[in-house]
Amino acid sequence: MVKSSVFWTLSVALLASVLVCGVPPVRAETGKVETFQFQAEVTRLMDILIHSLYSNRDVFLRELISNANDAIDKIRFQSLTDPTALAAGEDLHIKIKVDLPSRTITIEDSGVGMTKQEMVNNLGTIAKSGTSAFLEQISKDSESGAGANTANLIGQFGVGFYSAFLVADKITVVSKNNNDPKQWRWSSKTNSGFTIKEDDSETLGRGTKVILEVKEDAAEYLDIAHLEELIKRYSEFIVFPIYVYKEVPETPEPEELQEEEEGEEPVIDGDALDESADAPEPEELREEEEGEEPVIDGDALDESADGVVDPETPEDEDIADEESAEQDGEEIVSEEEIISEEEDLTSEEGEEAPPKYDWSLVNDVKPLWTRDPSEISEKEYVSFFKSIAKTDEEPLTYIHFKAEGDVEFRGLLYIPKKPIRSLTHVEEKARKDLVRLYVRRVLVTDTVEDGLLPAWLSMIVGIVDSDDLPINVSRETLQQSKTLTAIKKKLLRKSLEAIKIMMDKEPYEPEEDDPRKPGSQFLDFWKVYGPTLKMGLVQDVANRDRLAKIVRFKSSKTALRDPNDVITLEDYMLRAKEGQDYIYVHSGESLDAVKSSPFTEQLVDLGYEVIYLVDPVDEFLLQYYQEFQGTKLMAVAKDNFRLGSEDDEVIRTKAKRGRQSIKSLLTFMKETLGSDKVSSVRASMKLTRSACALSSEQFGYTARMETVMRAQALANPEKLQTVPKQKVMEVNPYHPIVEGLNTLIKEDPQSEKAADIINVLYDAALVASGYYLHDHTEHGIRISKLMAKTLGMDPNVTFEEPPMPDMSEVDDDKPEKVEVPIDFKDIPMGFGDDADYDADGDGIDLEGDDFADAEPDTEMEVEAAHEEL
Repeated sequence: MVKSSVFWTLSVALLASVLVCGVPPVRAETGKVETFQFQAEVTRLMDILIHSLYSNRDVFLRELISNANDAIDKIRFQSLTDPTALAAGEDLHIKIKVDLPSRTITIEDSGVGMTKQEMVNNLGTIAKSGTSAFLEQISKDSESGAGANTANLIGQFGVGFYSAFLVADKITVVSKNNNDPKQWRWSSKTNSGFTIKEDDSETLGRGTKVILEVKEDAAEYLDIAHLEELIKRYSEFIVFPIYVYKEVPETPEPEELQEEEEGEEPVIDGDALDESADAPEPEELREEEEGEEPVIDGDALDESADGVVDPETPEDEDIADEESAEQDGEEIVSEEEIISEEEDLTSEEGEEAPPKYDWSLVNDVKPLWTRDPSEISEKEYVSFFKSIAKTDEEPLTYIHFKAEGDVEFRGLLYIPKKPIRSLTHVEEKARKDLVRLYVRRVLVTDTVEDGLLPAWLSMIVGIVDSDDLPINVSRETLQQSKTLTAIKKKLLRKSLEAIKIMMDKEPYEPEEDDPRKPGSQFLDFWKVYGPTLKMGLVQDVANRDRLAKIVRFKSSKTALRDPNDVITLEDYMLRAKEGQDYIYVHSGESLDAVKSSPFTEQLVDLGYEVIYLVDPVDEFLLQYYQEFQGTKLMAVAKDNFRLGSEDDEVIRTKAKRGRQSIKSLLTFMKETLGSDKVSSVRASMKLTRSACALSSEQFGYTARMETVMRAQALANPEKLQTVPKQKVMEVNPYHPIVEGLNTLIKEDPQSEKAADIINVLYDAALVASGYYLHDHTEHGIRISKLMAKTLGMDPNVTFEEPPMPDMSEVDDDKPEKVEVPIDFKDIPMGFGDDADYDADGDGIDLEGDDFADAEPDTEMEVEAAHEEL
C-alpha cells in the first residue's frame, strides 16, 4: 500500500511538473543528440491524480480550506508592508454555504485572490503550488520579510485543489485580486480543459469563491452538519475563522413585547409601565393636560419624570398629525392594529414562520500549542483539553513542549483523571490514537501504525504538530522515516517526564469540603492507570527499567485498607532484611486472600516483606519481568522457594527433621492421591499454621494464572484441559492434623479413614491455595462421609424412604359449604359518592337502582356476582 502510494506520488510529480496545458512537445537538437521534454495525456493524468492519490473523498474539504487559509495568510503578509492591501476589507475569513436546489457547495475566502494569469498558472498547471512559489519569493526578497513567520502556510504540492473533483462534476472559481481591476471566472470539468472569462456577477472586493456542482453519488456532502463534522475533524485549528451558513434557532422576543401583543399590559416606548411605581394613571394625565387628551400609542414615556410626557417632545407632532388627519376625515390606523392584522393573517393561514439562517463559527478553538507556555493560563489549558477530549472533566496534569534537534515539532499532552476510552484493547495494532498528528495545524492522521505512543500510554490525550514531517501528497499517510521514529521516542520521553513530575510533587492535604483523602497527584493517577503501566513492564523491553521505578504495590507491611499506602521496588529493597537474596511476591484474587494465604505464613513470621499482586496483569509481569536491579523476584507459591541465607539453613534443617518423622505418611499420601493430582508430597518450609498447601512447579501455572485463563472471554475448554493438574503437596509435619494422620498410618498402613481424611485435606488445600476445585460432586460425597463418621454413623448404610400414602384412602368429599350472607348495598362501588362501576362491561353499573333491582335468582348467581366484584 505504501509502496504503491509512493510510486504514484513520484509518477505524478514527475509528469505534472513538466506539464503546461496547451504546450506542444519540445525538442532540442545538439549535434546528433536530440533532447525531448516529457509529455503526458492530460485526461489520463487527471484521472490518476484524482482517483489514485486520495482514498477518502472527505479530504476535498480539507484541501480547499487549506488553500483558502494560504490565500488569507498571503494577503495578511502583504499587508505588513503594504497598508492598502486590505483596503477592500479587513475581515479575514472563510465561508462555506450549501445550496440544495442547485446542488452546489461554495467555499469563499477573503484572501489574496488571483489575476487572470495566476488562474492560468495555478489552476491550469498541475503540481504548480502558488504557496511554494510565494515562499520562494519571500526567501529571496529580504526586504519583504525573509525572516518573518510563514508557518501558517500549508500548501506544498499543488495538487490539493483537484481533489474537489472527487465529489464534483464541475468546478467554478471566481476570484478578484488587488492588482487586477477585473474579476475573473474559471470553470472546468474533469474530462475537459478549462475556460476563463470576465465575471459580471457581484464583486467579491478581494478573494476567491470556489463553487462545486456535487455529483449524484456524493449527496451526503450537501448536508451542512456533515460538512461541519469534516471541518472539526481536519481543519479545526486553522488560524482564520471558518463560518458555515446554516439554520439557527429563533431568538425569542423579549417578555415585555409578548405581554404587549397579548394585551396584558400596556407598553410605552417598548418598556412595560411599572404599575407599582407612583406614575399617574391615564385619567390623571388627562386631567393635567390643558384641553388636550394625551395619546399613549407605544411611543416613549419617560418613567423617570413621574410618568408625565414632556409637552415639547416629538410625540406632540405625532398627536398634531393625528388630529389633522381626523379633521380631514382620514382613518387613522395605529401600528398595533397593523401588527395585530398581520398576526391574524398568519394564524388564519396556519403557516409556520420560515427558518432563520445565519453564519455560524465552526473553529472556535484555537491551536493552543503554537503559543508560548508562559503566555497561557491554567484555565486555557483546561478549556482546550475539554475541547479535544470531548469531556467535562479536568485533566490530571499536562505537559507543553517544543522539541528541537533532528526534528522540530510542538506537542501538548494531557493525562485525564479518568480514561477517555476503554483501556482493555490497548494491544490493537491499528487503533485510533488519542494523540493526533498534525502538519501545520491540519490533521494528517490519528491512526499511526503501532501508535505514536506505546499501548501502555494509550490513556494520554494530546496534539503533535510538525512543520517538516514527511507526508505523502494525499496527506493521508506518513512516509516511514527516521523522523517519525524520532517523534515517537521524544513523545515517550516527555510522557514519562510528565509522570515523574507528578511523582515529585508534594502530597496534598484536601480542604474540609474535599471528599478526597490525603494523598498525592501521582497516587490519584496510579489508582486509575496502574494496571496499564504494569503492562508496559511486560511489553516494552526498552523502557522496563524506567517503568520499574514507577510501579507501585501493596505489601505485607502496608496498611491493607489505605489505598495511598503503597511501595515501589526501590522502597522494598531499602527495607529488606540483611542477607535477603530475593524479592518475595505472591499473587491472588484479592488483598484479603493473599494476606491469609498459607504461603506467606513463614515469611511474615520471620519478618520478611511480601509484595501482594492482585491485578490480572501481575501474572504476566512475573513471567516477563524477573529481576530488579540485580535482585530476582521470587514467587512464594512456586516449589523453588528459598529464604535468606541464614534463615534458609535453619528452616531447611527443621523441615528435614519433620520429613523424617512423617516419611511413611508422605508415601501414603502420594499413593492415595495419585500421580494425576500431585507430582510429589514433601515437608514444607513455608507453613506454620496451616496443615498443607498446594504449590505449582517452577515452570507451571500458579493458581492465579489458572483463574485468569478461565476468565478469558474466549477461553477454549479444550485448551484448559492442557493446564497441568499436577501440584506439589506441601505438608506441615508439626501440625496436629498431620500428626494424627501419621498415628493412624502407623497403626494401620492401609487405613481407609486416613485415606478419606487425606482426600478432604487435599480439597481443602486446593481451595486455600487458590486453585479451582474440579470435582465438586466427589468433594461433597467425601464431606458427607466424614460427617457421618464424626456422628458415629455408618457412612455406607443406605436409608429407606418412607412409603408413599395410599391415595385411595384419601377422602374426596368436598368440605362443607358455608353460606355467608352478603349485602351488596354496603359494598363501596367506586372512589366517590357518585362513582359507577360496570364490572362486566354490559352498560349496567352496579350502583343505585340498577343494582338494587337486579336480585339474583339463585345462590350460584350471588357467588358469581361476588367474585366479579
